[in-house]
Amino acid sequence: NKVLDSAAKAAEEDGAKKSEKEIDGTKVIVFDFPKEEADDDGNADDEKKEDGDAKAAAPGRQMVYFIRDSHLVVGTDVAVIESVLERWDGKNSQTLAANTAFAYIQENSRSGSAQPALTWFVNPLDLLRAVIAMSSEANPQAAMVLGFLPALGVNNFKAVGGSMDLATAEYDSVSKTIMFIEQPTTGILNVFQFPATEQAPP
Repeated sequence: NKVLDSAAKAAEEDGAKKSEKEIDGTKVIVFDFPKEEADDDGNADDEKKEDGDAKAAAPGRQMVYFIRDSHLVVGTDVAVIESVLERWDGKNSQTLAANTAFAYIQENSRSGSAQPALTWFVNPLDLLRAVIAMSSEANPQAAMVLGFLPALGVNNFKAVGGSMDLATAEYDSVSKTIMFIEQPTTGILNVFQFPATEQAPP
């Protein structure tokens, strides 16, 4: 609660407007940051041009969060938070648990039967596509990066994730990281090909 209060104070000092809304019986806190003005080149500019050139208003940023069943969920817009709440009971046909890479990483990164203190998962390709989609309007050449992915072989890099356990029987902490890469690998992913060699002491 102290961290959330500090974040709210910092957001309001940055000009964000706080509001609340209820989604699926859950109170959702929304911070709408003021829109920045963008010039014709797509660059944000807080100062108005004296020569009267037209400017387009860039979409304002949002920070959205809610607390439900002792979980804190933070998102970048209301639509993302709504999609999480729609899947809260696990009955939606599109859930992260149904993702093959996610299920594999969650199952194989555990150190024991207990729930880890921290689990994490990233789909690097989808993350890259999202970043390019957001920047393509300001820089159309950014979309060209997607065309190089198959040639580099990184389109087979499906996910990376892991877990961390704290205060285990033997160690203060144990962390595991797993990369999910579909075979056969090509391009730069061939760096992860380890030929079978006879093992010997160093």
